[in-house]
Parts: sequence; structure tokens; C-alpha cells
Amino acid sequence: MRRVKNAVAAAVHRDVVEIEHAPDVTADDLLNYLTTFQPHVIHFSGHADEQVLVFDDGSIAGNDGREIPIELFMRAVSSPDQRPALVVLNACESASSLEPLLAGVPIAIGMSAPVGDIDAITFATRFYRSIADGQSVESALAVARVDMEMNGLTDHNLPTLIAAPGIDAGAVRLVLGPEGTS
Repeated sequence: MRRVKNAVAAAVHRDVVEIEHAPDVTADDLLNYLTTFQPHVIHFSGHADEQVLVFDDGSIAGNDGREIPIELFMRAVSSPDQRPALVVLNACESASSLEPLLAGVPIAIGMSAPVGDIDAITFATRFYRSIADGQSVESALAVARVDMEMNGLTDHNLPTLIAAPGIDAGAVRLVLGPEGTS
């Protein structure tokens, strides 16, 4: 998180980006953030497989967490009046689960196979720096992949983007400067 915040702090449009870090999120926390913070982007970093995301279960016993089916996560994300424009699942094998998310958000990104921690961190750091520099979602993804590859990371081809019909991720900029320009 520190790396992402530092990268965004150095970006062109750093003054219009607000990051709300929510570690150890429970399902209840997710719903609270969706309705109070109303994020434009939801970034899930954690454990997953093709069917579920693993959230904290809120216990102090150190359990394995609570598995939330992707379909239920999608319904949660699409329930509030203000829906996110982008969901990023920076978690193993999450790309195959992206399709249901398009019922609630226009663009989603996931990993097509198990992803290493350093690769996931490098991806997130460069992706959000590029977003905060005013790049389109598609361009930010391309720049993040190149960064990973330039650093010799083997998972550079894992980040996968899908968009809802009629949405051009190359035209979607999530951060615009004060005058509405990128």
C-alpha cells in the first residue's frame, strides 16, 4: 500500500486522487465502504480462485477467512446508487471470474493464473500511478505490464481486462485534471 500511495503522490493529478486503504476487510466492511466512501475503483488484493474471493471473517481466532462467491461480490458492488467504474481483482486466478462483474461495473481486471506477491505489488503500483497520471484504463494496464516485464517479472502477462459491451477501456480515464483534461 505504501508503494501505491507513494507512486500516486508523485503523479500528475495526485491532488484529485483519494485512496481509502481498508485492510482485513470483512463482508460487512465492504458494504460500509461502498455506501459511505463510494469508490470509483475497488481493488481487491487477497486470496481467490475461479469461484470465490476470500474476505476476513472478523474473528480473532485467525481463521482462514470467509469465502464470498464472485456472483455475490458482484451483487454487493452493484447494489449502491453510485457504482464503481472499475473493479481490480489482484488475486490468483481471478480473471476467469470477471464476466459476472460486468453486470454491475463497466470494466474489470483480474489475474489469469496464480500471481506472485512482488508481481502483484509491481502491477498495482504502476497501474495506479498511470491512472493518476491521467492515462486510460487500457493504457495504464499496458504500462503496468511493461513495467513488470522490464523488471524481469514472469507474471507480466497475467493482468487481464474485460469491459462491458459498448465500453472502450482505451477511452475511459478515471482521473482528470482540474480543468477536466488528462
